[in-house]
Amino acid sequence: MNFGQFFNKTLGPMGFDITPNRYHAYRGEFDAENGWDLWLDNIEFTPKTLAVVHFPDFVKMNGSRVLELEKVEQFYGANSNQVLVTYWTSDMDQYYTGPLNLIKFSNHNYDMCNALAQGFDQWKDILGKPRTHAWQCLNGRITPHRCQVAYMLKNWHNGWVSLGQEIPLPEWDYSRYFGCDNFPNFLALKYVYGSAAVNVVTETQYTEATGIVTEKTLLAMAAEQIPIVIGHRGIVDQCRRMGFDMFDDLVDNSYDTMPNESRAEMALRLNQDVICGKINLEPYRDRLERQREYVLWGLPDRMEREFVIQARALADRLLPAYAP
Repeated sequence: MNFGQFFNKTLGPMGFDITPNRYHAYRGEFDAENGWDLWLDNIEFTPKTLAVVHFPDFVKMNGSRVLELEKVEQFYGANSNQVLVTYWTSDMDQYYTGPLNLIKFSNHNYDMCNALAQGFDQWKDILGKPRTHAWQCLNGRITPHRCQVAYMLKNWHNGWVSLGQEIPLPEWDYSRYFGCDNFPNFLALKYVYGSAAVNVVTETQYTEATGIVTEKTLLAMAAEQIPIVIGHRGIVDQCRRMGFDMFDDLVDNSYDTMPNESRAEMALRLNQDVICGKINLEPYRDRLERQREYVLWGLPDRMEREFVIQARALADRLLPAYAP
């Protein structure tokens, strides 16, 4: 079941008229100044209408403002209280106090977890084998924080590092990624994920006040690797709140709250022994296996449960006749 089917299956029986809807609201390319252009539908609202607008990627923050939310509110005006915005960005609801209704749900992560579970037989062979490399750090799109991490790690031994086409991987370099979905790309990189014990994850966003947790982190967890996640400030804590084991008894995650100027470098320096294979990871084997099981089955179930709970609360508020 894809996320659109799940939304329909959940919201329709609650009494909402959710037709028409457009679950992917972003169109065109991201504009660094103005955020995403939105594809929004003109709707004739009735008392049961719920317009569902889905943000499938990160948002543009301007201080405490979320530009995409302002665009939705401006478009729907007096009917904004009958609009549900589903979103990916961590803690976005903390930055908005207007009439729009918000529920966090990442279709990207939901679909990624389901793809990993459904295709488990295609990659389960990477599990349960000795790891021949201490670490990996794969960087496709080049950004300043990824350059900083990759340039440091390229001088460290017994690991895999890539940086766009500047530092290519053998067998499957970044030039072959374009047009390739995340799951097939993961299958092509099994030789990396199955051989590395630690994954230094350089996430999509870094300088933003908040951001997203992507397949980069999910794949590390699925591959039963110790995660060292470098992204926007507080991303490690966000991973904990998502239910992930961040191995705080092994990894020094104090870097997570450090300033942008030092956070990426300190993530490596504070954890050099872990990254370089100087610590026995065998005692963590059971926890790594549970983490992998959580990604494949626990996380999507949790996302569904949390969505249903919040949708019911929304129906109670907007549809007085609603009976569970």
